[in-house]
Amino acid sequence: MTTETPTPQEMDKDHLVIRHPDGSVTKIALPPQVGDTIRLGRELDNDVPLPDPRTSRHHAYIRRTVKDSLEICDVGSANGTIVGSLRLQANEWYPLAPGQVVMMGDTRVLWEQALSSQDTIGMMPIAGPKTTPVAKKSSQKSASWMPWAIGAAILLLLLLAIWGIFALLKPADTSITAATPAAGAPADIAQQTPEGATEGGQPVLPTETPTPKRPMAPAVPFVSLEDLRFLPVISGALFDTEHVYMIGTVRIENLGDEPFTVSTHQFTLQTDTGEVLKELGRELAPSEFKRMGVTDRFNNLALRSGGSVSEELIFYLETKAYNLTLSFTPDGFEPLVMETGTVYAGEQLAQLLGTPVAEGTMVASASPAISDTTPTAAAVSAVPSDGYLRSIPDSSLVGTIAYADFNGATYDLFFGNVATGDSIFWRGETSQPAFSNSGERIACHSWANNSRGLITSNMDHSNGFLVGTFIEDQLPTWSPDDGQILFLSRRTGTRQSQFYLAPSNIERPEAQFIMEGEYPTWHASNNVVFKGWGNSGEGLKMAPDGSNLSDFNPLTEHIGDTAPSISPDGKKVAFMSNRNNNWDIYIINIDGSNLQRLTTDDAQDGLPTWSPDGKAIAFVSNRGGPWSVWAMTSNGTGIEQLFTYQGSPDGFVASEPTHDSTRGWAEERISWSAKTY
Repeated sequence: MTTETPTPQEMDKDHLVIRHPDGSVTKIALPPQVGDTIRLGRELDNDVPLPDPRTSRHHAYIRRTVKDSLEICDVGSANGTIVGSLRLQANEWYPLAPGQVVMMGDTRVLWEQALSSQDTIGMMPIAGPKTTPVAKKSSQKSASWMPWAIGAAILLLLLLAIWGIFALLKPADTSITAATPAAGAPADIAQQTPEGATEGGQPVLPTETPTPKRPMAPAVPFVSLEDLRFLPVISGALFDTEHVYMIGTVRIENLGDEPFTVSTHQFTLQTDTGEVLKELGRELAPSEFKRMGVTDRFNNLALRSGGSVSEELIFYLETKAYNLTLSFTPDGFEPLVMETGTVYAGEQLAQLLGTPVAEGTMVASASPAISDTTPTAAAVSAVPSDGYLRSIPDSSLVGTIAYADFNGATYDLFFGNVATGDSIFWRGETSQPAFSNSGERIACHSWANNSRGLITSNMDHSNGFLVGTFIEDQLPTWSPDDGQILFLSRRTGTRQSQFYLAPSNIERPEAQFIMEGEYPTWHASNNVVFKGWGNSGEGLKMAPDGSNLSDFNPLTEHIGDTAPSISPDGKKVAFMSNRNNNWDIYIINIDGSNLQRLTTDDAQDGLPTWSPDGKAIAFVSNRGGPWSVWAMTSNGTGIEQLFTYQGSPDGFVASEPTHDSTRGWAEERISWSAKTY
């Protein structure tokens, strides 16, 4: 373990002591002024960067409210912020006491007060009473009581001194400021502060005027232009010498409290003649994004308080000079305008191609501006007229997606309306949902004590059955006729990953052992795709007959491939994999050919599921900060956000600490039904 030792001057400052997951410890001086705020999170633009993959890009704020008082606020992090035993509600301010441990992912943070503010009681030497020499009396007997009197006086003084020390150490009142939550905070926050805590080196008096909660401010969008770069346009086999791509990187932040939505189409360029140039990226194929090195593109992203996200914008310019302004117009807000200055598009292209600058390219932008229509395939090969799907059709964004949200202790199951973006709570202590093929019933894993295992029921909770009776029974999937449930279990004493088969409409049936394997998915065509384990090998496998799983063909060979989902037509399989040291979504033909990687974001992408018409894939991701359910076309374009998690898809149920019954989000599932419930 390594530590950074502060100097004597630094020791007289308040510090945040940060214990990182690798055991190293860092001390960060806290700002001294009332109102000063610091931001903590995974990105380097935070005041305190946390190199912890389980923290969010922007995780929490800490601010000073009065001289010796701090407050903390979680800004909608994926894995939450825990103070003591309390998980903080997002965007609520809570008091923080000195020495309280704050957990952000696997990082421990605590407030260490300055030495001058800490409790210190000087233990001074206790001297005996000063005595005056006494003349010796002629009678020895008359003076014999004096040593006893002096001893008794010394003992009495010692007892008085000890009593005084204990009086100083005893708190004057057990009601303390740190135990009083800010306005609007849950009442049980007081449980996280030990009795007898002090503030500023003095016992805290009963609080009559607790620090009020900061009034909630509306969303406050803020945008800054970080970079401009240029790339040539390829037309057929040749470079287009009359046009160039301009790629602008902007950073959008929410400085308010309420969320607002971020999309690429909210950005436009204007020339000084009033012409409008639309953002082109939504019309480009994935191959073009890869060629350009463009990865940060978000649509319908709910940016929460304190959130920050980078957007890469693509514009199509003629090779001439422009005076441009870039406008960002979030829904419900006035435009935010940034000056880009004069852009010499022709000179930029000439530098890219290594050719002389064409005459006239430095002329001001009085020449005719580009039309606000999108370039056609005849002009730009990156916009082909081949029917390639680049955005999700509205007709695909229908039905219901079931997803499990970890609340810090267990999972809650929600139903999300894909068309409206609204979510409703369906059942507590439940995860791993799977809609039946008919859409009339649902199977899921129950963590509740009165129904531990796998349950099936109607959408109104009627006609329910406990079909898997072990807590290790998980990831149910329906047979084509909805009459049986195939599931993974580690119920044996050896904790092997095994498949079992049970009737879907019988209470506590006897399940039949099938074979070894993990994460099964049973398709309406009777194909079963699963993750190999044990004697079934590594990678994904495909059994063409669900009644004979041992007769399977390999699809992939990588041990990190998991969570398969079969397309409605049965021709393709989407899955998640960490084969490139990051969880991403991949797609492969059912015969094992044509493997493609669909997501390349640095964030975690996983748990794919197909739309009922097969034109879209929903998945779970923490791109943009908060965990959300996203959707994209089946070729990886048109990515947009559907629902935002209140917590996270990744969690370990506290009542079930064994690795055999809870393994986090890699053994979770989301499910998409054509019906709306």
